Amino acid sequence: MVVLTDVIFEDFNVTLPPCAKGGINVSPQQIMSDNAGRNANTGTFFGDVKAVKNVVTLSWNKLTESEFEIIDNCLNNFISDHRVTMRLRPSEGYVTRHYYLAAGSYTYTTDVQRGEQVMYTGVTAQLIER
Repeated sequence: MVVLTDVIFEDFNVTLPPCAKGGINVSPQQIMSDNAGRNANTGTFFGDVKAVKNVVTLSWNKLTESEFEIIDNCLNNFISDHRVTMRLRPSEGYVTRHYYLAAGSYTYTTDVQRGEQVMYTGVTAQLIER
C-alpha cells in the first residue's frame, strides 16, 4: 500500500496544507467501451475496459483562514477544461498525473470563531484523472 503524504499543484507552484489523516483517497474507476452492458437473457456483462482513471478525494479537518485561502485560490483557478499536474508523494518517490476538478465537489463549513481566527472544517475537493 502506498501512503500519500503531499499534494502539490505544479501549475500554480503551490503545496496544499497537509490533508487530514486518511484524507487522501484514491479510487480507480474503469472507463468501459461504448458497447458495454449486460446481456438481457443471461445477465452476463460484456464490453472492454478502455481505461482506468483515478478519482482523488482530498479532505481537511480544520484549517485556518490562511490555509483555507491557499486551497480556495487553487480550486477557484480551475475552469471547466483546465488541467493541472498534481504530485502525490508516496514514501518511495513522486507520482505525477494530470487531473481536473470534478464539478460541485468543493465544500466547506465554518467553525466557531476563536478570537480573531476563523476555523474551516469539512473542506473537500474531488479530482479526476485526465
